Amino acid sequence: MKKDIKDAIKEHLRAKAFVADPNNLGFVDRFLEHTKAAEWGAEWRINSVWHDAKECPERKRNYLAQCKNGRFNVIPDSMNWDNFYKKAEIIRWAYIEDLLPNMED
Repeated sequence: MKKDIKDAIKEHLRAKAFVADPNNLGFVDRFLEHTKAAEWGAEWRINSVWHDAKECPERKRNYLAQCKNGRFNVIPDSMNWDNFYKKAEIIRWAYIEDLLPNMED
């Protein structure tokens, strides 16, 4: 996924944001700065949706839980969270809707 993000960023910047100018010595530096900034933003967005297991999800909202053994489970409710997350060895979770792409314009 990381490579896909980086390639998409570079393609977008080439097509939309910059026109290569051989007389512009700062072009490559600016291009790399923008690429790094966009990559950082994409990584932040991916990681920002995850919550620590100690934080209880809202009741009756679907979420994806990552367990200590590396498995993922979709869970429909957070009833008895304090006992459940410890027994299931959940390390982090995210609401399903936060993991889906934003389709708004």
